[in-house]
Amino acid sequence: MSKNILESFVLLALAVAFGMILAWPKYQEFQAQSSLVLGKRTDLETRQEYFKNLAESSSELNNYGPNLAKIESALPDDPKVSTLLDFLESSSMQAGLILKVVDYSFSADNQSTVSGQTPTGQPIQKNLKQFYVTFTLSGPYQSWKNFLSNIEKTSRMVEIESVQISGGDQTKIASVAIPSSELGGNLDYVVKLKANSY
Repeated sequence: MSKNILESFVLLALAVAFGMILAWPKYQEFQAQSSLVLGKRTDLETRQEYFKNLAESSSELNNYGPNLAKIESALPDDPKVSTLLDFLESSSMQAGLILKVVDYSFSADNQSTVSGQTPTGQPIQKNLKQFYVTFTLSGPYQSWKNFLSNIEKTSRMVEIESVQISGGDQTKIASVAIPSSELGGNLDYVVKLKANSY
């Protein structure tokens, strides 16, 4: 009887060992698949969190619609030179100046890079393109001051690079003080203006 019990234990041990040898690769495959499923689940949760953050950022940006529109008008994607020239013409007429000569040029080598981040923290870099408009105005000095006021109030991001003021046969740079006695008649203003776009 003890011999039968010993044989039973040996057979049972052999069966367990044989079963483990056959089941071990399947167990390892199960573990690998489980870790893969866990990784995919984590990736899915990360993506869901990302899309949730995007939806929150989008709804938050909708609250800033008017401010974003102002930024878009200040730095448009398209240079819209004709819109800027139309603005210059109407501003000069409102101020009481005569717009005489207009010339514009794009500056390919004068680009600067604007850096920023998306709401999710990813970096953004865009090249800021610049173009120049040179124009001549004619009229009294008070009208010139009104025109400058209109330029300062525009939503478009423009900068006056240089101004030459001339009256009769003499030319003065705008940074030099002009006596009020010389401001009575019509003056000519040659203006170089810089505008930006993306």
